[in-house]
Amino acid sequence: MNRAGRIAQGCGTRRFASMIAAKKAAERGAAGTPEECRRGGLAHWHLRVPAPRLGFSAEVKLLCRARAGNGTAADAMCEACGCHLGTRYGEVQHRDARGMGGSKDPVVNGLAGAVLLCGVALLGTGCHGECERRDRGMNEMGYWLENGQDPRTTPVGLHGQGSGITVWLHESEPRYLLAEPRIARAA
Repeated sequence: MNRAGRIAQGCGTRRFASMIAAKKAAERGAAGTPEECRRGGLAHWHLRVPAPRLGFSAEVKLLCRARAGNGTAADAMCEACGCHLGTRYGEVQHRDARGMGGSKDPVVNGLAGAVLLCGVALLGTGCHGECERRDRGMNEMGYWLENGQDPRTTPVGLHGQGSGITVWLHESEPRYLLAEPRIARAA
């Protein structure tokens, strides 16, 4: 299609037809967004399907922060040391390492697999940095897990670097459990 909105001659006609086909497919419910592609020097349209989202959802991150703030995200504290983080500071840590390719496992990416920690993982600072360095003390408190440990049944030493109590993390609600939850085991 040219600037005047008319169908161009030659290969432009094929390009216009592929654009229409991509838009119709999207309208009929096909997954993806129509997108122009210029691979190989030929312009054509196809449906771009977004990559699957790995890691914590925005909802899980918000629930984790609310849990760490005793129900209010503005009062969030580092779950390991107890320093105040509020709504802006700290990072949500995967207790169960995902590996290089990430994980689609709902337990790993769920609320029981998430803890709010101070510091920055990439800089190696705070409690998050200690977890990334695989500090044994952080493992003993449940902030990072060995292979085979289930985040749903492995307790956390809440504010364990201070006075601390042992709690379990609820799978779907922003609250702590004082007793190990009963989890249905796969046969």
